[in-house]
Amino acid sequence: MAAEDEYYGRALMYKSFALTRLGASLEEVLDLIKEYAQINEFFSDIAAGNRYVALLDFGQLKYVDEYLSWLETRDDIYAGLPRILESFVQLNRLEDAKRLIERFNHVIKDMAISKEPWLKEKMYWDFRYAHALLQCKCNQFEKGLMDLLEVAATSNKIGNIERFKKCLLAFWQYRLYAAPHHEEKYTQLLSTGNV
Repeated sequence: MAAEDEYYGRALMYKSFALTRLGASLEEVLDLIKEYAQINEFFSDIAAGNRYVALLDFGQLKYVDEYLSWLETRDDIYAGLPRILESFVQLNRLEDAKRLIERFNHVIKDMAISKEPWLKEKMYWDFRYAHALLQCKCNQFEKGLMDLLEVAATSNKIGNIERFKKCLLAFWQYRLYAAPHHEEKYTQLLSTGNV
């Protein structure tokens, strides 16, 4: 099956995603992306976006504006909005983050109500996580911390342990601003979670 372009391209793409999570170097991941980009036009298009995603995942946040420029006219913009928002927050570009939310509010609302079971739903929860970080950075701790806990609870329920742990770590970073009801929910998540 791997001899066929479709299967071979997908195998390389999934391998690059897996290697990113397993501690491979940026160069290894970019080499795989370059390899499947040469298969056909479909994979070349996907590779362009995945290259930006890999760069951002490896902390090369200076590429966030290029990624946004590449993504902003695409139908699948929802796939990159959470990562762009999170990058803006990490760069402390809070006004850019707020403008991004205003500009693409219609896309965010669509993600929230989408019945597409996997990708849009996952992207919506990734967006909620990034938005909670923004709220905490803007000193809106009541809402930001509660959103982190809600995203953590949902992530735990659906088995997204990576996001669950990220939420708990972010909560811990802002724990000094937590109210008793936040702390109670956090403790409950720790006792029921797969930490």
